[in-house]
Amino acid sequence: MKQVRDGGAAAFYNPNGPIVQAILQRFRADKYKPDGSNNCFSAYVRSNPHPARILSLMAAQDFAHYQAIERKPLSATYFGMTLYTQPAPSGGAALLHMLGLM
Repeated sequence: MKQVRDGGAAAFYNPNGPIVQAILQRFRADKYKPDGSNNCFSAYVRSNPHPARILSLMAAQDFAHYQAIERKPLSATYFGMTLYTQPAPSGGAALLHMLGLM
């Protein structure tokens, strides 16, 4: 957090910086553990569950090419309160729709 505080977005997205390298190292280390401590299991095979682990395809250059897009939040009034939520494609419209069903 101090690196982002001091260096801003450039420190976070620097493909050669320590933050990106730590993220990528964590993804590489996120392997199946026999004790099941880090695994999600498929609901399709209950008698012999298989861990649902997907290896990351993320690379350092993905951070260098990332462009954040600022969007205005969605808002609606429910039960006398104004609710603000994420715009598309983050799922905020579905949340507002579900609240509208209530």
